[in-house]
Amino acid sequence: MVTMTEQRSVDRDRLKRIQDREEASYRSRTPRSAELHARARRALPLGVASSFQAYDPYPLFMTDARGSRIWDADGNRYIDFDMAFGVLAAGHSHPLLAEALQRRVANGTCYTFPVEDSILLAEELKRRFAADLVRFSNSGTEATMDAIRVARGYTGREKILKFEWPP
Repeated sequence: MVTMTEQRSVDRDRLKRIQDREEASYRSRTPRSAELHARARRALPLGVASSFQAYDPYPLFMTDARGSRIWDADGNRYIDFDMAFGVLAAGHSHPLLAEALQRRVANGTCYTFPVEDSILLAEELKRRFAADLVRFSNSGTEATMDAIRVARGYTGREKILKFEWPP
């Protein structure tokens, strides 16, 4: 009869073999991503532009995407389930969006002044989601700050409660 401790040891050994096999496969399929990550570590903290992109043994570096497919620097094709956390609802490189972006790039891409395009987009978002008003933000932090302002204004309260986990 196998004890619980012996079974756990067998399970750990089996999991370690699976992990080693999968990591070896990953490394053999992605040597260019490994090279790019080694280079990136000399220029970026953790070798990535944002900490959530860092994982062991190294992240995949992507080069191209169309629709729901994305390719890494080694030519491996994947289904992109992330879609930039939902931003790419129409998929990568949608022809209509690519055309609109080409027109926009030809006329400038970033102003510190309002543009008519923001009105058009806000009107469309209001129509689609029955929103009263729309606020655009450049980051999650900025969006959170706006949400806190609105909540404080609506409730009349000055303090907020923030939860963090793990402690």
